[in-house]
Amino acid sequence: MKSSPVTLYSHPDCKDLCQIARDVLNKRGVAFTEVSAIDEAKLEELRRVSGGTKVPVLVVGRQVETTISAAAYNQALDLAGYPKTGVARPRNQAAPPEPPKPAPGEESAAAPR
Repeated sequence: MKSSPVTLYSHPDCKDLCQIARDVLNKRGVAFTEVSAIDEAKLEELRRVSGGTKVPVLVVGRQVETTISAAAYNQALDLAGYPKTGVARPRNQAAPPEPPKPAPGEESAAAPR
């Protein structure tokens, strides 16, 4: 598992679909890093990892999962050797806080397409 760290790429506008991935990870007790693709640097990182800017994207080690389903996320975790649901203590990691809204007239960061 140390050789297969888990990263979830998300965006504040991706509430329900990104929550599916968080729920799978939390139920299995998997520690993960969440990267909110809210600025050009994070969007570029997401493009390098997944080839696009659609979220959620779950990265488990070298495996990149772009299919949005609990089954796909569980399969990626299984292949990396993470414990099944109920083996590790569940976690309660929530979405990162939303960035402040831009003031009128300020440019906002591009949302993933």
